[in-house]
Amino acid sequence: MIKLVKNELYKIFHKKMLYVLLAVVVGIFVFSMIVNKVFSNTYAIDDMFVPMYEQQIATLDLTKAEDAEIYVQLQSAVDVSKEAKELNLDYNSPEGYYFYNDYEELIEKYYTTKYLEKNEEAAEQVRLAKEEAKAKFSNFDWKKYIQDKIDTYNISLQGEMTDSERDVINETVKVLQYRIDNNIPFTNGAGSEELDQYIGSYAQYSQMNKDDKAYVNRNELLAKKQVEKSVEEGKYKLEHKLFKDTKDYNTAQGLFLEQFMSLSMFVSICIFMIAGSIVAEEFNKGTIKQLLIRPFTRSKILVSKMIATFISVLAFVVVLSTLLCVLGGLFTGTFGTLVEPIVHYNLNTGSIVVTNTITEALIHFAAILPEIIILIMFTILASTITGNTALSVILGFVVIFAPQLFSGLIDRVRVLSFLPMYNWDLTQFLFGGLATSKFLTLTKAIVVDIVTIVGLYIANILVFKKKDVKNQ
Repeated sequence: MIKLVKNELYKIFHKKMLYVLLAVVVGIFVFSMIVNKVFSNTYAIDDMFVPMYEQQIATLDLTKAEDAEIYVQLQSAVDVSKEAKELNLDYNSPEGYYFYNDYEELIEKYYTTKYLEKNEEAAEQVRLAKEEAKAKFSNFDWKKYIQDKIDTYNISLQGEMTDSERDVINETVKVLQYRIDNNIPFTNGAGSEELDQYIGSYAQYSQMNKDDKAYVNRNELLAKKQVEKSVEEGKYKLEHKLFKDTKDYNTAQGLFLEQFMSLSMFVSICIFMIAGSIVAEEFNKGTIKQLLIRPFTRSKILVSKMIATFISVLAFVVVLSTLLCVLGGLFTGTFGTLVEPIVHYNLNTGSIVVTNTITEALIHFAAILPEIIILIMFTILASTITGNTALSVILGFVVIFAPQLFSGLIDRVRVLSFLPMYNWDLTQFLFGGLATSKFLTLTKAIVVDIVTIVGLYIANILVFKKKDVKNQ
């Protein structure tokens, strides 16, 4: 058996298309990184639209209400772009955040007050406030900016409010103090945004019914679960000081996991390239006779092809993942993030699960393993029956895209939930996750996957044993 597997692996790894696919995936990743680098400058993007906006502004008649509304929007955008360039602000700096939030609002408020509300006195007050705000950029004190927010919230706590509102404000103050204590200013960077998102989720969750049984609509239940997960993970990160002042959204860890978890299409193509030809080519070229005259049963020959295909796909995933990991680190300069903990809230147990980059990748791979095995067996079966590589590949694509054709019917036609295509991806159930359909459960998915794999294995053996080789 080992000799058979080695022989199959030798033939597989001599296929040029496998290396072409690897190069294409890496090329796509590199291209996306280059594009991201080029267009990461917000001011450069804004500058592209300024001439177009100014041309449109010149055609507007401010005596018309509709034109006045358009003027306010366009002129505000032009001023924002020009003043950002004039101040030479770093988009991901505390000053950049202050500019694109507080200061930008004043710019739009000024034009709104002057041209829509036509209140010259109020517009002048806004203009003065804008000038005062602009003066802060010369010596911006982000800690004072946050402390002022804390003071404002503390004053509001003295007024009347519901327990839920008070709880949200207390948590907000806690997060603001965390920013000061851990040097995480308000910025447009990933770390600051993550804290903002936590507070947003916390406020949203405070208004939700905590009883799952109260949610009749499946989508509403899924939304509630997602917000709950976000809140619990945020609480843990806050308590263990895992929120950091990360400027770049693209980190080595983030890019690696993002790309790894979206590799299913490329892995499927890899499977089709190998499994679709591993039997068909043997019969078409007549080389199958050389295998059959050797002291191996047909069952062993077929199983060796299955094993070799799986090993090849696994090697493809490992090599590609390693390349993406290295390239992500080189592009972002954040190799250190690869060792940072990853926090998950298990909705079933109500507990926090902390993993690392490698464990996270292994868990995800284990969750898509049924899909990989089923696709390998199905494509080999199609290859054996049809004797045509191209047709086997086409049938493989039909299988993976079939769920999209019936996605709107699965909640109305329960029998569809037993199709393996809806059950082979177990990532939807990780950490207590729920499937989009009420008829899909983890237990059913596992049973359907096992039955499908066993059924395909038996079918492969029976078909391969009866395959006629007289005319090959």
